[in-house]
Amino acid sequence: MKKLILLFMLITSLMFAQNQTSNTKYNFNVTNDLIVGGDLSVSGSSTAHADIYFNSNGTAQTPVANDTIGVTLFTEGDLSGFTFDAGESGTFTGTADNGGDITITCGGAHTVDVGDWIVISQASSNGSYDIDGVFQVTADGGTTFDITFADWDASETGVWQSPSQLTLSQVGLSNATFRVDWNISASVAGTPAGDQVIWGCYVNGMYQVNTMQQRTLSTGSVYGSFGNGGFVTLTTGDEIFMFFLSDDVNALTHKLGTLRVEQL
Repeated sequence: MKKLILLFMLITSLMFAQNQTSNTKYNFNVTNDLIVGGDLSVSGSSTAHADIYFNSNGTAQTPVANDTIGVTLFTEGDLSGFTFDAGESGTFTGTADNGGDITITCGGAHTVDVGDWIVISQASSNGSYDIDGVFQVTADGGTTFDITFADWDASETGVWQSPSQLTLSQVGLSNATFRVDWNISASVAGTPAGDQVIWGCYVNGMYQVNTMQQRTLSTGSVYGSFGNGGFVTLTTGDEIFMFFLSDDVNALTHKLGTLRVEQL
């Protein structure tokens, strides 16, 4: 019996020694600097992030006074877990009922799709209501699109924008926290007395107050620089884009700038 016990102890000692000298893989979650002796295997997934920017833009956008305007003309930058749509803008020449929705007749062909978010600014006043704000497209007719709007008047005209927008494409995210940072240099045409302009971000149809900033632009062709940042929550499929709102109608040019979105 003693011999069996001694043999068992010897085998156990040899196994322990073998384990001490064998290659071992370790898994770590690392938030700070790490120094490791030995083989290391690290696994994980990258976070979603995106940036888009103005590439020395010289094309102006003309606002409708005190109406939200979707920012266009961004250029695609680095994307991971997002898709980018540069957007477009146009006019509309009429409105008509479509069984609970409104059919907007555009001044030409467009590329907006069902589910896209667009910004509309009505210029005419044929009745008591104005179609102003951010709406989701419910039908696409090539030269028309439909939106849902409760009170409206027939045969209105105006302008619309499909803003430059980022769509969160990384699967499986629900109410994930993202940091948004943006900065822009802009000028207004002519010799304005002092245009009050607000910029900020929308997530789908909801403006994000914590991302907004206001600036007075008072001298034509002179660029002012400004920016802001904040936290937003995004779910897979959500869209984020920028807007501006001016108290005047002087054309505004976004020369340089960046919109960055990064998952925390």
